[in-house]
Amino acid sequence: MLLPITVSDRVVYAISETRDAEMKNVITYVAPWLIFFFCGCSPSTGVSASDTMLDELAAAEAVIDAFYSWDSDRLETTLSNARVLAPQQVDRALYYQAWAQAGHYMVQTRRSCEHTDEAVVACAITVTDDIGGALGYIATDTFHMNVNKGRVIGIDSTSDDPPVLEEVFAWLAQTRPEVLAGPCKDLFAGGTTPAECVQAVVQGARDFVARAN
Repeated sequence: MLLPITVSDRVVYAISETRDAEMKNVITYVAPWLIFFFCGCSPSTGVSASDTMLDELAAAEAVIDAFYSWDSDRLETTLSNARVLAPQQVDRALYYQAWAQAGHYMVQTRRSCEHTDEAVVACAITVTDDIGGALGYIATDTFHMNVNKGRVIGIDSTSDDPPVLEEVFAWLAQTRPEVLAGPCKDLFAGGTTPAECVQAVVQGARDFVARAN
């Protein structure tokens, strides 16, 4: 027997030969829409806010995986949505990846990415590197990623480098201006020679320490 049942302009056809079976079909098909009516949530979306947040964390972790793989194409792929919305941020991330690779960054502690608010995921990574080795410190980089609907749409980073690194750059500006005008020109602002830049800064850091001793 074909039984049409109209609920909120939706027609559900329940096929049954008995009244009990008919009612069972009615409950099966209608109940989800009654839930929608009373609680305002759709049973058909299948995507919750928590699912979206998990997708955003997974997307951020994929960016970190790509960054420390030293594969620029892989990093570019994980930031494809950010490339459209924040291209300069992606350029800085790629520059920093090449800088970090040439500076021999080694991950010491990788913390899980976490939401710092609804639209930002932060990933803190403690590393050793040649500059820190020359100056006697270990730094933690934190990647801040703007997220939306499970996607990474922007990226930036901060570091807890101590003041001595600023002293090195000030010393280089005074004693070796050719470094800042050459390989470190447009440092993290459109520069094209990150590997050569970090190598020059590493040497400068070593000379800075030797000068003081």
